[in-house]
Order: sequence, then C-alpha cells, then structure tokens
Amino acid sequence: MRDMQNARNTRNVHRGSSKKMMWLTICIIGIIILVFIMWLWRGHGDGVINDQTKDAKSQTGSMERVKPEKEMIELDSKKVAEGINIRVTSPHVNETIVSPLTITGEAKNWYFEASFPVKLVDEKGNVLSEGIAQAKGDWMVDDYVPFEVELKFDANGALGGDLVFQKSNPSGLPENAGSFSFPVFFK
Repeated sequence: MRDMQNARNTRNVHRGSSKKMMWLTICIIGIIILVFIMWLWRGHGDGVINDQTKDAKSQTGSMERVKPEKEMIELDSKKVAEGINIRVTSPHVNETIVSPLTITGEAKNWYFEASFPVKLVDEKGNVLSEGIAQAKGDWMVDDYVPFEVELKFDANGALGGDLVFQKSNPSGLPENAGSFSFPVFFK
C-alpha cells in the first residue's frame, strides 16, 4: 500500500516538473522569437550602420539609390563610429557631396606611417577617386588622432556611392585588417 502511495506521489512530482519544463521551454522559444523579430526590425543587425538607403529596383529593372529624410541622415551620422575606432566628422552619412571633397575625422589604431587609404566608389563599385588620409598629430599613440584627406572626383552621372576607409595593414594579417564605408550622394 505504501509503495503504491509512493508511486502516485512520484508520478505527481514528475507531472508537475514536466509542466514546469514545458512552460520554461515555451518561454525560451518566445524570447528567441522576440529577439529575432527585433533583429529584423532594426535592419538585420549589420552593426555599423543601419543603412536607410536601400537599393530598390525600379520598374525598368535598374537599381536606384533612395535618399532618406534629413532626420535619418543625422541619426545615421551619429551611429557611424560605434565600435570601429574611426569617427568621420565630415561628410556625414547620406550627405550630398561635391568635388573637391574634404574628408575629416579621427581614428585610433588605423594608421601606418601616419596614413591610411580612402576611396570613393559609385553605386556600381567603380572607383571615382582615391586618396591617403594623413594624421594631424602623433599617430603612434593609443588614442584618437585627427585626419584629413581631399578627394577630387567626377561622378560621371552616378547619383550616389560609398566612401570607403581602409585600415592600414602592413603585416597582411587578417586580424589587423579592417574597412569602413558609408553611403553618400552626388550633386
């Protein structure tokens, strides 16, 4: 008799714990789904820039660059430097630029011999201009050092493109490589 009562109690305990495990599993799955939805909503988690300039196919099948509102340009410009040790002060993300373009900012651990390469490409990836950003101070410190570079370009009818900053990597080691880019528009 006592064994039957112990068996019933054991079954009741197992039922209670299996219900708790079921609810715990449902909660974990719900949290995972919620995190995934937030990740999609924020722009697929690119990390550097939540690019508001999505390329869209027009009715003719060609690619167009869509310029965002001024508020979005200011918001994206604030996100540019997060976590990559480079801060570009001019031009801003999605800004309309003209030639000659003076690019300014500051970088930390991007320099080799006080410089690093910068290029301007159109939306098809064609290089419109290349230059070398020069440090405006002691570049061998472990702090942000101002830089400046001027690029002269001809947009050749392109509406926009990207500014590409390449971290100097004389060693060629993958862990020392890095680049950063953001979209701009041409006048």
